Amino acid sequence: MERLRRGNPILPVVLVLGLWWPSGCADPEGAEETGDDSPGSSLLRVSLPSPFIRGYARDIKGEVLQYHSPVPMIGTSLLVRSEDRVRSIAWETGPVPRSYQGQEATFALMVGIDVNAEPRQFDFRINGEDVLTFANPLSAALGDTLFWQGHQGVRGAFHVTLMDRYGDAMGFLLLTVPRGIWEPGESMRIEVIGESAGERTWFMVFRDSLEPRIELQNAPAVLRTARGEAQVLRLDLLTLEGGQAFHMDSPLGTVDTVTTMGHARFTLPVPVVERPEPLIVEYGLGDHRGEFSYTVVPPRRMEIFLLHHTHLDIGYTHHQDEVERIQWASLEEALRLGAASEQYPEGSRFVWNPEGIWAVESYVRAHPGEETDRLMEGIRKGWIELDGMYAGLLTGLANEETLLHAFDAARELSRRSGVAIESEMLSDVPGFSWGLVEALARNGIRYLSIGPNFGHRIGYVTEALGDRPFWWEAPSGESRVLTWVSGGGYAWFHTGLVYERLATQMEVRIFQYLDQLFAGEYHYDLTYLRYNIGSDNGPPDTGLSNAVRSWNDRFASPVLRISGRTAAFE
Repeated sequence: MERLRRGNPILPVVLVLGLWWPSGCADPEGAEETGDDSPGSSLLRVSLPSPFIRGYARDIKGEVLQYHSPVPMIGTSLLVRSEDRVRSIAWETGPVPRSYQGQEATFALMVGIDVNAEPRQFDFRINGEDVLTFANPLSAALGDTLFWQGHQGVRGAFHVTLMDRYGDAMGFLLLTVPRGIWEPGESMRIEVIGESAGERTWFMVFRDSLEPRIELQNAPAVLRTARGEAQVLRLDLLTLEGGQAFHMDSPLGTVDTVTTMGHARFTLPVPVVERPEPLIVEYGLGDHRGEFSYTVVPPRRMEIFLLHHTHLDIGYTHHQDEVERIQWASLEEALRLGAASEQYPEGSRFVWNPEGIWAVESYVRAHPGEETDRLMEGIRKGWIELDGMYAGLLTGLANEETLLHAFDAARELSRRSGVAIESEMLSDVPGFSWGLVEALARNGIRYLSIGPNFGHRIGYVTEALGDRPFWWEAPSGESRVLTWVSGGGYAWFHTGLVYERLATQMEVRIFQYLDQLFAGEYHYDLTYLRYNIGSDNGPPDTGLSNAVRSWNDRFASPVLRISGRTAAFE
């Protein structure tokens, strides 16, 4: 906690009443593009010419989902499924320019669609009229173009630029609409409606205007090089036409490329600056030429604690007896990895957070003797950090006695290992009662890490409390627990079941998280991320210690540290 305070505002003292998890859900407000003037970032956006009209401008209704996309800077969508026609999505386009003379206008959208063997239909409405019906594809491949023909001359061309890890298609939809359906100076209202089939088959539209642009910013990274430290500037180029020459020239360096539809990223290492350094950047795209001024600012240095854990979940992917065996195997693997990394540099030594005490207690009961002795030794060495609670309880259904007994197993294991248990990790639970604070404090728990589901069914908890650490006070006012809702949720590193791909994704995910963090008013020089791979009941990552050691050899910032919860919070 003291490190959080260094050079930064103190942690707020917050009294939270009743069930503090937001339960209501109002219609989402429209997305608004804003610059980022947070220290160390200095984001600059430069618009580029486009023959297309903005296909998205603001939300009207629908489920908002945080999700990956073909463009790393864009990560929220409106999602509709083939469950119930009442649950549609709708949005407003940008206006057609008043000076536009054409008889047809083409609107650009970034979309994604489920690819599976059972097609479901979606109805596309413009200004309340059905103009197009399309179905999800049975199969798709990178580079495909799917053509959807509608009524009254409406037609769509879906250019697939990403097949994601689940085999679903994402890319850019160019929607051509004849004059008469739209009028110059006016926007259109678009609605997409799924079938009432009770199926999860989905379609999504991403909440971005898709204006072609250059984005230049100081990336949150400092490299170690043979010539000393170098900070990184990041150039993101979003274009909707392929085959155009792009050139950028500046003291930062030169970029020459030919565009493809979609996103391209370039990194420009430059010597670390001690004070803001203004410069002029010249660029060209096709026949268009321009220049802009940009200021290189000193890099923002960060420390990130990685809390590597399983997500204990019984019944969603496995039966209880299967989950128990999986969790036991993870404990034994964690002991092996802890021993193997014992001589590694500080921060890269393996630490495992089992998330709940249930599997640890049952392991001890089932494995008396040498196996339990090894487990206790691993706990004493810090390879495994125990939770305070038996499991992730629905505290709103628990009375005072139930809450207090949830810590019985932890007290016994603490006594047996000789290691105090001072923190708790709760994941994927939609709310907590106020009485939890008193129960935690009475049992010696000082720190509470909350990892919500970052996709849906959580109201606005992440928006309201994500990465805003606070003291949660008990009703008595005499007890409090330092509480931190992880802005990355509990599943920032979920990868389906393809663990071997994770190493290549670590850099992408960490910098995506830092971009998200710095876009808000985050004043601290450290943070933490839940590192939970695979899916529910995911295993230890056997390559994590080596990955973190290599990371810290390469980057002077952000520094990564594998950690338990208590060390991260202290």
